[in-house]
Amino acid sequence: MDADGYLKEENYSSVKEKCLVAQVDKSAFDRAWSFAFPLTDIPVLESLTFKGIYTLGENDCMDFMILVATSLKGVKVPQRGATEFPQPYLRRLIDSN
Repeated sequence: MDADGYLKEENYSSVKEKCLVAQVDKSAFDRAWSFAFPLTDIPVLESLTFKGIYTLGENDCMDFMILVATSLKGVKVPQRGATEFPQPYLRRLIDSN
């Protein structure tokens, strides 16, 4: 996968949604991509459609969001509240930046 810097209309969210936009270089993009698709570096497994096992106790959506955000240079990542839900946390993450 290449990250050539091509900008286009975002297709996956409503125009009413707020997003955290971060400028990244190819190495930052590749690092974030590897969090979502951890087995693409393994030649024997790279062509598999199934790329991993999701377990709620170990890798919930907030942990994933925090992992990607902390890998991006200059993004401020607030501490996660013990009982905080994903949408309010995402709002705080966006507002922090």
